Amino acid sequence: MKKEYLIKNLITLIYADQTLDPGEKNLMRRICRILDVNTTTLNMWIREVRQKKAAIKVPSGLMERWLFFDVMIAACKADGIIQREERIILERTVGRFGISPETLDQRIQEVDITEIMDRLAREVESPTKQSDEYPHVAETDDEPEYIDDPEEV
Repeated sequence: MKKEYLIKNLITLIYADQTLDPGEKNLMRRICRILDVNTTTLNMWIREVRQKKAAIKVPSGLMERWLFFDVMIAACKADGIIQREERIILERTVGRFGISPETLDQRIQEVDITEIMDRLAREVESPTKQSDEYPHVAETDDEPEYIDDPEEV
């Protein structure tokens, strides 16, 4: 999955409650450092997401998808509370892939932000870091699946 998709997904999720808390801002900075995304690019993506109704794009590979979900959960947990709007987006996203609300609840309890950031950094340290690709397990030409517009929540 492209870095751009991951960051735009996180922006869409973090801004779902129309606020950017310090914990969310710090997490976004950490992710941008790990993925080598500069402030100019980040600000451009933020403007793009805020100007349009952005859809969540989910990677097609199974391992990539679980890491993506865990990063999304970490982003939601960054401010200490998963807001209603964030929860709805998480449920819609994982529900499209047959993941039950109970499994989501369990994953929310298990996800540790520091551990997920370390895992993301390890994945990015692969030779694919040189490309624009976000951590992946298997090469795929599949386009990511799109989740319904979160603005409809």
